[in-house]
Amino acid sequence: GLRTVKYDYESVEYAGGFNVRERLNRQESYTTLSTYYQIARERRFFLDLEYGRYDFEFATQATIRDSDSYTVRGGLEFSQFGRRIRGRIRLGYKKFDVVDPDSPDFAGVVGDTNLSIRLTTILAVRGSYIRNVDFSLWYGEAYYVVTRPGAGLSLYPLPFVRLDYDYSTGKNKYPVTGEVPEDLTRLDKIDIHSSGIYFRIVENTAIGFVVSLWKRVSNIEGEDDERLFYGLNLTYDF
Repeated sequence: GLRTVKYDYESVEYAGGFNVRERLNRQESYTTLSTYYQIARERRFFLDLEYGRYDFEFATQATIRDSDSYTVRGGLEFSQFGRRIRGRIRLGYKKFDVVDPDSPDFAGVVGDTNLSIRLTTILAVRGSYIRNVDFSLWYGEAYYVVTRPGAGLSLYPLPFVRLDYDYSTGKNKYPVTGEVPEDLTRLDKIDIHSSGIYFRIVENTAIGFVVSLWKRVSNIEGEDDERLFYGLNLTYDF
């Protein structure tokens, strides 16, 4: 399959001269080949091969951030119509190649896994694991590596009401470069708490109100942060 995504940010200026639009505006293009092996009506193995291309809009960023990625992922997928287990286990290996020869590249394990198990009629538990490369707004680094496991649960006090709680913790690790000592390389520790209440509309469709607390503790002075988010969410997985 072929897929392309364009990221177009507002021109917001941060202290130190960081302009979000200039730093992060880009076009991402992906070519993917996927194969599946159905082992049961609600379970199947899969293998994904993916090539990604990242082209930044502004020349100041293109010279240090334009990149290519090569990824192979495999795992087990559970149909969203499964009665007890839903989600997928997906792990793989990625080579992330920054076009600039002076920028460090990444090669290693990546993951995008989420699994939910309905233990009883009123209780479901779930786990997640994310590890991937994301582009950085912060100074001259092209990217950072996100690693974040998580867990959560859902309670169904009434047939049409679901209460959610999720917690994830992890780190954003920036690459080591020759410009700064390794012990000063940026490392952010992330904690996310999220709670929500959902009301069934019809069958597995529900609308919910979600509150999330996001906290970052960095080894770089002045980069600690804490934010609170509110939002509405529509789910087809009630």
